[in-house]
Amino acid sequence: MSGKSRRPAPLADGYISRSPDGSFRGAGGSVGLNETIGGTNLQALNVGGDFGWGGDAGLYGARANATLAGVSNDPAKAGESGFWGGVRTFDAGAGAYWDSENGMGELGYRADLVSGEVGYREVNGDSGADRGGRVGGSVGVPSGGVRVYNQDADGDGRNEYGLGLSLPVPGTPFGLSGDYTTETPIGDAVTIGLPAMLGLGPLGLVANEGMEAMGLEDYAPATLVQNGAESLWDTASSWFD
Repeated sequence: MSGKSRRPAPLADGYISRSPDGSFRGAGGSVGLNETIGGTNLQALNVGGDFGWGGDAGLYGARANATLAGVSNDPAKAGESGFWGGVRTFDAGAGAYWDSENGMGELGYRADLVSGEVGYREVNGDSGADRGGRVGGSVGVPSGGVRVYNQDADGDGRNEYGLGLSLPVPGTPFGLSGDYTTETPIGDAVTIGLPAMLGLGPLGLVANEGMEAMGLEDYAPATLVQNGAESLWDTASSWFD
């Protein structure tokens, strides 16, 4: 699947969101550099925000940000596996929104002098068990937030579900963050999360990724559990049809 990219926009940009019948559903704008090319976003001296309740922009809620400089990459936006992370300086913002176009929502705020994340995200249309993870840290005013994901970045008909958290370290100016996405959420919870809670560390993740790397994805523990859970759900749902 080829990645999406857009042509450079002027340093001042804005939009109005409307419903199919033309009624007003929100608006947004920014001043400064804020460009997304493929999966990479560049910002410099940028201040922006938007709000909406549906419409062609797909935004429900509101968000705002101000960034002195930053660069970040999300492979899901380019439709290709790769590095997931970035770095920013003098970055502040807040949001309470669901962005249906990008399949992501957030509730939280940040006021960081410096922040960054590093990780890897699988985006493969030939696989039904893509995963992604990143971890990060920040220095600044203690901030926090929660992020949720529901995307089909590779167009294979299986959504990537995920959760992200940003938490302040009590009594310090530092913060920690982490995000995880997967196409097999139930399978991962049982075969990766449960062993980790039992003190077995990343054993489940190694087992799943190892079998998938050998071309045995259909027999990986997470896939078997996920398929079983989905079959049970389909059977139960058919009783009420």
